[in-house]
Amino acid sequence: MSRIETGVDLPPSGGRVWYYPGPTEGAVGDYGLTARITKSDASKWYACFRSGVSDADGEVEFEADGSFVALTGGAGYHVDCEDEQNWRELPLSPLIRISHWVPQIQVLLLFDWIQAAAYGPKGELWHTPRLFLDDLELVDADEHVVNLRGGIVGGQENITLDTKGGSILSGRSFDWSDHALG
Repeated sequence: MSRIETGVDLPPSGGRVWYYPGPTEGAVGDYGLTARITKSDASKWYACFRSGVSDADGEVEFEADGSFVALTGGAGYHVDCEDEQNWRELPLSPLIRISHWVPQIQVLLLFDWIQAAAYGPKGELWHTPRLFLDDLELVDADEHVVNLRGGIVGGQENITLDTKGGSILSGRSFDWSDHALG
């Protein structure tokens, strides 16, 4: 079983270090989130993720498949602990500003200012079209529903999504055709 430790210093003697987005060894740049990954065979490697500031910064481990998601600076990366070259960027990158982990169903919810996405161990589960004009807020979420609030023309709208499928259960999403000029 793999193990992930975040906020670690890089090894002074070099070692196996991968930089994301990448992956390339020995890259130079402004990297903020670092992690030491211990593979199932006890060998170690280090991951460095480009820095930035976002309320969604951190990491989530998918225990079922030995992978993890790193969130930093509005971007998200899904990385296989056993194979550092096996990675992908998450939906909504580089504009992720809110994340919410739903451990009961191993789902990571991601939000930018106008839309939502859900991500699981095997990849993207769903991705909404535009829900709001701007200012999406996560009200609350659990394994059944995601409650959101956001700006529309003339005020605020509340929308409830199905956590597993992303469909709108209540409320109405923003539609530009409702506000056509002319």
